[in-house]
Amino acid sequence: MITSHYTKQGLGTMHNPLTEPLFELLANGICYKIHTLAAQLQQQGNWLTQHTDPTQDLFRKNFLLMNALYQLQNQLVEQQQFLSISSTHIQLIPMTSNIVQVEDALRDYYLDWRHFDTDNDVITALLNNFWQSYHSYGSQLDEVAFQCLCDAWQLTAPITEMQIQKRWRQLALAHHPDREQGNAEQFQRYREQYLKLRQYFSQLGAKNLR
Repeated sequence: MITSHYTKQGLGTMHNPLTEPLFELLANGICYKIHTLAAQLQQQGNWLTQHTDPTQDLFRKNFLLMNALYQLQNQLVEQQQFLSISSTHIQLIPMTSNIVQVEDALRDYYLDWRHFDTDNDVITALLNNFWQSYHSYGSQLDEVAFQCLCDAWQLTAPITEMQIQKRWRQLALAHHPDREQGNAEQFQRYREQYLKLRQYFSQLGAKNLR
């Protein structure tokens, strides 16, 4: 178990051995999702079993991953680097004056090691609350996630609503499931991304982004 390697430095502060493997993965500037980072850690042999109970094991693995990410976020500020953290967008970027760190209840939760030992009833309640929050918030993009998605879509500045629509139609035609080389899963993914881009653009109320 990874927990056997922890070095206690005071309540709520311990050395997490996932911080260095995660930093090495994130140093390339690529945008990750939580599950892709977990898969990379598993491939490296760093995603070790934490408990014999499957529910506890999943919770503790997730706790270690999130704790390491938030520890890194705090540590990298001194190096003028910002680690953007959400379930669908984890990326290390240079710190700029446009980035404002807001109060984050999740950061406070995962940096408190007392939550590592949690019973199954509490875990179930946390998961239910997470999915409720995910469905209400999951369709929204922040500025960093928007820029990451624009890069993935190969959109070039100045970005306009018409440009986003044109690129969506290209992707839709290329991946539509009714076409010979179509892919329903890819088509749906791009459709969801298109809706998020449009929502962000309309909320910003701008004709010219970046």
